Amino acid sequence: MLLVPTEFERAKLQPHLKCEIHICGFGPIAAAARAAELIASQRPKSITLIGIAGTFNETDLPVKSAAVFREVVVDGIGVGADHQHRSAEEVGFAQWHSQGDEIHNRLALIVPADSTGLPIAKALLTVGSASGGRGDADWRRARFPTCKAEDMEAFGVALACRLASVPLTVVRGISNLVGDRRKENWAIDAALESAAGLVKRLANP
Repeated sequence: MLLVPTEFERAKLQPHLKCEIHICGFGPIAAAARAAELIASQRPKSITLIGIAGTFNETDLPVKSAAVFREVVVDGIGVGADHQHRSAEEVGFAQWHSQGDEIHNRLALIVPADSTGLPIAKALLTVGSASGGRGDADWRRARFPTCKAEDMEAFGVALACRLASVPLTVVRGISNLVGDRRKENWAIDAALESAAGLVKRLANP
């Protein structure tokens, strides 16, 4: 099953991907709820989430490129805001706990067994509110140095998949620098075209 956050992204991806694309919604909460609903009704063997994201560093992950991510981390679940924030794990809570299975702020994702030649990135940071400027971006980059890009849905989908034991692969096209809110600087079409090409490579190794 292929998921995208928004109708806007689906419309741009559909000409490149000749398959059914489901919308999971914008932001981590909608994405988690909709992914859980689709998993229950469609019972997919696996899911690929595709869409746009911002890059923390163009040297590592250039605008207009795309990557598969090894894990997803979530920011903002816990206590306090901005520089006073502490994660749920830091204050003694798990986001999910059942029979010894604890989920905190980090979940593994599926990458191809043979990833030779594929653009693979270490981690993706999911946030409830995108970085509003360079200060936000610098602060998040310092706290999550392994995270190469920022999105708003992957952790929600990953949590739904983890609870349902459905493998999840995340592909993100890089449309902008994290914190750059000037849409005229964004390269959405090129980012999604790169992401679509990567999805096709994953489907036909």
